[in-house]
Amino acid sequence: MADRTRRVLVAVADGQVVGYTIGHLARTLRSWRCRVCGWVTDICVAPDWRRTGVGDKLFAALCVWFRRHGLTVVQLNVAALNPASQAFWRAQGFVDYLDRMWLDL
Repeated sequence: MADRTRRVLVAVADGQVVGYTIGHLARTLRSWRCRVCGWVTDICVAPDWRRTGVGDKLFAALCVWFRRHGLTVVQLNVAALNPASQAFWRAQGFVDYLDRMWLDL
């Protein structure tokens, strides 16, 4: 929690935690156009609070923190088989950039 390169934000409604997000400042590959980007590691909203704007507000607040650190790019991973999550992130303005492939041995 004392790490200044990480941020945890929590949404509370009616005295209960209804969502959270975690982000951090991440170094990128030398060949990329930016050396540090914002990275969203988690976002979760309680089922009864989904599609109410909680996720939008959490992500917007995280972006404010990223901008305060001078960042202009945000990245994340999203499961290929999770269309609801993909739709959420696309609604936030994300576009496909890389395909991560997986092989179980």
